[in-house]
Amino acid sequence: MISPFQGFWVKANDTSPALNVDEDAKTTNGNFVGKIVSGNNNPEPKFSIELSDDVNRTSTHFMFSKSAKLNKDSKDAYRLVPPPGISSYLDLASVSENKNRFSINNLPRDFGIPIKIPLSIDAYEKGFSADKPLHFVFKDFKNIPVGWSVYLVDTKSNTEINILTERTYLFNHTAERRKAAPNNVLRSKPKITVKASSKNRFYLRIDPGTEASDLPDEFMLSQNYPNPFNPSTKIKFTLPVQSNALLEVFDILGRKIATLASEELPAGQHIYEWDASRQSSGVYLYRLVTSQGIQIKRMTLIK
Repeated sequence: MISPFQGFWVKANDTSPALNVDEDAKTTNGNFVGKIVSGNNNPEPKFSIELSDDVNRTSTHFMFSKSAKLNKDSKDAYRLVPPPGISSYLDLASVSENKNRFSINNLPRDFGIPIKIPLSIDAYEKGFSADKPLHFVFKDFKNIPVGWSVYLVDTKSNTEINILTERTYLFNHTAERRKAAPNNVLRSKPKITVKASSKNRFYLRIDPGTEASDLPDEFMLSQNYPNPFNPSTKIKFTLPVQSNALLEVFDILGRKIATLASEELPAGQHIYEWDASRQSSGVYLYRLVTSQGIQIKRMTLIK
C-alpha cells in the first residue's frame, strides 16, 4: 500500500510511459503484503554518510549483501538530480565500477582484500558550482563485522580517518571549475543521474581484516589437474573480490576451442571441468580474464 500523501518514484524504461491508477486501487484500510525478514543469521552490514553545510544537507547509503552485483542491482538506487528551480544544493553519491552514481549502493558482502569506493561530491549556489566549507557525518552503522576497518581517504590533504571511531570530518570544498548545476537547464525529460567524473577527491577503503580469513587474498589461476590428462581435466582459480570472469580454452594456434565460464562470480575458489573427448592430442592454452588481470597457462591432452 501507498499511504495518502506518501511520495514515491517510478523509473520509466519506455519512451512514452504512462501510469494509470483507477478507483479500484483505492482503499480505506488494508494490510502490508510485502516480505518481512526474520531470523536472519547473517545480517547485512549498513552505514550512511551525510554531507552538509550551514543550510543544506544530503546523504548516501551503503549496504553489503550476498545478492549484490558489480553494476546496478535491485537494491541500488541512482542519485537523483533535484528538479529545476532548486539552485542551491549539495550533491553526494558513491561511484560504481562503470561510473554510475548511486544514492544507495548495494555492494558484494565478501571480499578478501581491501576495496575502494569512490565518492562524488559537489556544491552548488545559485545554479553554479561553488567553493565552501563542508562537513561529513558518518552514521547509522549496523551489523558491521568485528574485523572490518572503514576509512575515509582525502587525496587532496593526504588525510585518512577511521570512520568507525571518528564520526565527523570537516573540509573546504573547491570546485574543479565553474560549471552549471545539472538541473540548471530546461530538459525534455527529468535527468535521473549523471556519470561521475574520473577524478574523485574522496574514497572509502574497507579492509576486511579477520573477516576475510577464509577468502583468497590474490587473483590466481592454478595449473590444471590432472596434467597431462585424458579426456577431462579440472581448472581452479581464486578471486579475492567479486568479479566478471571469462575462462576460455585455445589451441596452440590461438583458435578458441571452448568457453568454460563467462559470468559474474563471488570472491572465493572456483573450479571448472573441461571435457576434451572430442579434441585431438596436443598442447592447449587456457586463459582467465577478470578485473584483477589476465593469466594464461598451458595443458597437455594425451590420448
